[in-house]
Parts: sequence; structure tokens; C-alpha cells
Amino acid sequence: MSRALCGFGLLACLWGCAGGVRLSRESLADPLMRFDPPPQLRGPSEPRIAPDAIIAPNTVTSRIVVAAETGADVAGTSTESSLRAAVEVLSGIALEAGYGVASDRHIEHRLDGFFGPLTVERLLHGPDAAVVLDDGTSLLRLGYRFRTAWDGQTHEPSILARTLILGRDTVLEVGYARQLRSLVIPAERLPADLPLSEDVRVDRFSASLEQGFTPGINLRLDLVAAIEEGFLASPYRKVTLWSQHDPALPAVGVPRSEPENHPGARHRLEGLLRVRKTVGVRGVFEAGAGYGRDNWRVEHESLMLGFQLRLFERLVARLSGGAWHQTRASFYRNDYPDGPPGAYWSADRHLASYLAWWAESGVRVLWLAEDRRLLGLFRHFSLDVGFCFQKTHFDWEGIGSPNGFSGWNGVAGPTRTSFAGGQIFVGSLAFEGGF
Repeated sequence: MSRALCGFGLLACLWGCAGGVRLSRESLADPLMRFDPPPQLRGPSEPRIAPDAIIAPNTVTSRIVVAAETGADVAGTSTESSLRAAVEVLSGIALEAGYGVASDRHIEHRLDGFFGPLTVERLLHGPDAAVVLDDGTSLLRLGYRFRTAWDGQTHEPSILARTLILGRDTVLEVGYARQLRSLVIPAERLPADLPLSEDVRVDRFSASLEQGFTPGINLRLDLVAAIEEGFLASPYRKVTLWSQHDPALPAVGVPRSEPENHPGARHRLEGLLRVRKTVGVRGVFEAGAGYGRDNWRVEHESLMLGFQLRLFERLVARLSGGAWHQTRASFYRNDYPDGPPGAYWSADRHLASYLAWWAESGVRVLWLAEDRRLLGLFRHFSLDVGFCFQKTHFDWEGIGSPNGFSGWNGVAGPTRTSFAGGQIFVGSLAFEGGF
């Protein structure tokens, strides 16, 4: 809570120092000063993929993201691709439509300690649609997304509202999305050999404030809250309770393996404060800090730095990096020699304590039609190429820490082994064309 209050204090201080002076319209409208959409609620141990942004009318966009997590204990690959278009049907009214495809393949360990690996593959696809009302200063977007896969379907209606207060150079944005997912998995795909039929519900609320200051400063505060309910554990993992891996510890119970058991509700809150500052006439520097927590006692803090430079009139290069720290969930243990601390237990590395860092680079090129349309279709066309490397340290507190994530060299131990994973490579390619 103290970290959140410090962020609000900084925002109030900057607001007061502005003294009501308006930032020039040219500086505020510079694309380099605009921020990415509100962050997603997931940490760096999962691929960093930016959420879809609202696209301008009479525009088509496409994006493909490929991620690979190396290491014998995970060997994961994933792809996400989408094609979207927006058309203005009446003045101030646009329709969006698109289709998305995502695939994922990774190793899931049926039993904690890295035994009984199971390869899980999933292909997810479906359409998107939205209606956008925009009068130039205020915007309202009503959207719907449908995805289907072999293990169930996902429905996601959403609403987003944004307004620009010209007198203060302020942008306010609020949004809500509800995700309804069904899980139907046959017994032959599960380690417990019992079929699964469960539901997952996620309500996501977001609020953002973007404020321009002179000379050449733009600040954004994002707040995201989520309520997750339903089946929140993995159906593929089992956890050893009253384990006897370490012979130096006295046996306090009979070891047994049970399916992973998480609470049926999770309430999450996250805040991110970012500032962008012009550097000369071609560069923009960005810095940010974030904090989040939930009712599972998982807390995280993050820091990031970035720089963008307009090398030529139509080419922009970017570099950024950051660090992330997370504490473990209250019911998570690297091992359970004394049994569970309560009614829940987990072998999910995303609920462990870890340190992580990431580095990202990219370039964006813009072409403008002069005498004739580009490719016979587009008045303008942009191409964006990006690359990101992420590294997560699950044993930063020591390989034997109950807060981290590590395994054993055998079913009965007795030697700890590090998790062979945590390095993620992400590449992205996106284009946008206006017609």
C-alpha cells in the first residue's frame, strides 16, 4: 500500500508543478509520446505480448508473435497471430472485425520434482468484432471475442470509454472485460485419469489517466483490477504432500500425491506509473514503476526504462529493459515435507518467488503514398519488427529455499536440481495499412 501511495504522491506533485500550463499540441500529438495500452496481468515468466490496441477507421492490421522458452524442463513454443480491419460506415461510427489464432506447446510435469513430463498442445482460434463511436474527443468501443480449442470455448465481451480534456491536455480511459471460459478435458489427457468439466470467470477492470506537461513531458497512470473465479489450478499437475525427499528431516506423515488444489477465487490489483520525456527533437526517454498484489499474498514490484529515437523521417528505433520481483503465494511451497500449510497446495512456478529481467528492441518504418496508393491499396503503410529476451531466476533465494522453484534428482531425492527453463525469446512482426 505504501508503494501505491508513493505513486499517487508523485502524480499529485507533478500535477501541481505543471501550474496549469498547457503542453503544445504538436508535442502531445507526437506518436513517440503516446503510451502502449494498459498492461496485462501476467509476469515476465510468460511471454511479453502487448494487448490489441484500438485501430483507426479504414485501417487493416496484422500481427504475428513467436515465443520459445528454452530448457529441457519446459521446451515450450507459442505463436499468436491476428488480422483485423476497421471501416467507417457513418460519420463517427466504425465497425471492427478480425480473426485470431494462437498455438501453444510445452512440457507440463505431472508430478512436482520434474517427474512424469507430459507434452501439452493447444490450438486456439476465433473471430473478433467491435463497434466504435468516436466524435474526435470522446470514444466508446463495444467489443466481443470468441475463441475455441479442443479443451473448451472462451467468450469475452468488453467495453472501453476514452475522452480527451483539451483544456488540461488530459486523457481519461476506463474499461471492463468479462471472460467466460469452459474447460472440458477427457480422462486420457489427465494424470489423475478423471475427466474434467469446469468453468473459469475473469472480470477485468481498468482505469488510466494520461497527462501532458511542459516542456515535453507526458505521464500515464494505469490501474488494473481482476476478479478470477472457478477452476484456477492446472489439471495436469500433481503435488507430493508429506514428502520425504530429504533424509535429514524426520518423517511426519505418509507421502501421497494429490491433484494441484488452488482457491476458487483470486482478487488482483496492479498499478503502473510511467513518464515520457522528449530528448532533443528526435528522441523520447521513458521510465516506469509498478506494484501489484492479490489475496493469495502474491506481491510484485517492477521497474522499466526505455528510449525511442527517430533516425530518419520515417524510421523509429527503440530499446527498453526492466526488472521484476515477485513473492510466493501463501500456500505455495517448493516442497511439502510437513504437509500443506492449509487447505491448498501448488506446484505452479508462476506462484513461486523469483527475480526476472527483460530486454527489448525494435524498429518501425512508415511509408506514405504520394502520387499513387502503395501496392495499389494503401495511403500509408507501416512495418514493425521487435525482439525480446526474458530471464527468470527461480532459485535466487537459494536452490533449497521453500519460496523458490526447483526439483529433485530422483523420486526419493535426495539432491536438489535447478529448474532448466526461464529463458524466453520473443519475436514479433506487425503491419498496419490505411486505405
